Amino acid sequence: MKKLDTTCPKCGAPHARKLSVIHAEGLSTVETEINTVGTFNTIGGQQITTEGNSSSVQQTRASREAAPPEMPRIVTKGMHNRKMLILAGIATCLVGLWLFSMLVVLCGVAMIVGAFMLDTDPSIAEQSDYDEQTRDIREAIEAWEQTFQCVSCGNRFVPLEIAA
Repeated sequence: MKKLDTTCPKCGAPHARKLSVIHAEGLSTVETEINTVGTFNTIGGQQITTEGNSSSVQQTRASREAAPPEMPRIVTKGMHNRKMLILAGIATCLVGLWLFSMLVVLCGVAMIVGAFMLDTDPSIAEQSDYDEQTRDIREAIEAWEQTFQCVSCGNRFVPLEIAA
């Protein structure tokens, strides 16, 4: 069985933490709930109640600095075609409304519905291009997963394995 030597090679401090742990510990979710009640100055004195929920993620500076490299999203021709078909469908609907033509409006609606039925999965060529373009980022993520940071001096290092 092998053990990791997490002693900092720069300052010799025995306290080091994995970057993924520093990153995860610095993330927190904040959820708020808002309830308001108001009354209008109308003849009936109508009362209005509104409710709302909000959720956000807060991140510490240490977590931000220890974050992994970001992997870009894959963009396919199907995604571009979907956006264009939606825009064309909206334009067709607007022209149909302007011309008072229900047939043109229905064509626009059909274009928008068709856009959501369009296949946007990457082709084999698109996937292999994406894999080639992101090879360095994937390697950087693998290195990040193995990296520790010294609590004393902030030095980042990959610990060595030692016999237990």
